[in-house]
Amino acid sequence: MVKVCWISNIPSPYKVHLMNLLSKDLELYILFEKKGESDREDSWYSFDFKDYYVEYLDTNSKEKIDKASEICDVLINGDYSNKQCIYAVNKFKKQNKPVIMLADGGLAIDRGFFNYIISYFMKKNDYFMSSGKEVNKYYKFYGVNKNRIYNYKFSSLTKNDIQKNKGLIKNKSLLKQKLNLKEDVILFSVGQQIPRKGYDLLVKAMIGVNKNVGLYIAGGEPEENVKDIIKSNNLNNIYFVGFKTKEELDEYYAASDIFVLSTRYDIWGLVINEAMSFGLPIISSDKCVSAIEFNNLFNNALITKNEDVNSISEAINTLINDEFLREQLGRNSLKGIKEYTIEQTKEDFVRIINDIINKNKKRS
Repeated sequence: MVKVCWISNIPSPYKVHLMNLLSKDLELYILFEKKGESDREDSWYSFDFKDYYVEYLDTNSKEKIDKASEICDVLINGDYSNKQCIYAVNKFKKQNKPVIMLADGGLAIDRGFFNYIISYFMKKNDYFMSSGKEVNKYYKFYGVNKNRIYNYKFSSLTKNDIQKNKGLIKNKSLLKQKLNLKEDVILFSVGQQIPRKGYDLLVKAMIGVNKNVGLYIAGGEPEENVKDIIKSNNLNNIYFVGFKTKEELDEYYAASDIFVLSTRYDIWGLVINEAMSFGLPIISSDKCVSAIEFNNLFNNALITKNEDVNSISEAINTLINDEFLREQLGRNSLKGIKEYTIEQTKEDFVRIINDIINKNKKRS
């Protein structure tokens, strides 16, 4: 069985789930950079590790990486710039063991002179795993050879999730009653209440929208500036419903008519995958990689200009006034997401790693 060292940032639920699946086909040696981040609730993380070795790099990081480089056949590197990752890349390369950079998402941003520094460290990796064509552009922007890029389908949804969610959609009217969603058209959004997620833009875009349209936002208490916008414009059709369990979120998704993400920057955005599994049409900014990727593949979204309130407002009004388009985009969401399951992500990972190992053996 191939021994894989994977350096990842934090034990996020989808990563731990994927690692648990991978451990059936690969011998994993997981090194997390840290146990958590300050902008996440502790309950969000997953520590349900199955049948593999886990360490944290907050202490004795070099010794842990040295040990991994002796034991493992290949390195999956989640960060080109982190000092620990750079050290690990050099250790594995010295032993002629392949190094793979993993990017679930990525947006190419022109940073001037720093582009050369990013390119230098990025190209120290031997191979590159990408979640799709948009991330391929990100790699290519920094000079990565396209022949060294491997694509995989990125998702946190299981096959069972997608089947279950299809069933929930059939109860849309009953769920609206249960959740007391009274408006004619329901917009839904999920995200951390932080500036990057752009909820100030979204609530501004609701100014002038028909009051028979309700916007429901899950993910915590709104920022003060967002509260001020709502109050000063008497936007009484906007509701912050707080943190929700997965089961509660599923009911909101299933009861909704449109999913909206006004993010200023999301290198992927798994909430788009989730919304699609409930057959929802998507409104998203052009700085959400998953929304762009899926819309190019499946034509299931209206993409708005980043930080453009008028663009968001126009997209909302277009979909609330065009039921046919709304339903068409929703059908495209549901059809497209069938291909994107965490089981498929696992199969793609195993295929890519084995292919790279075999290539490396032939060169040795």
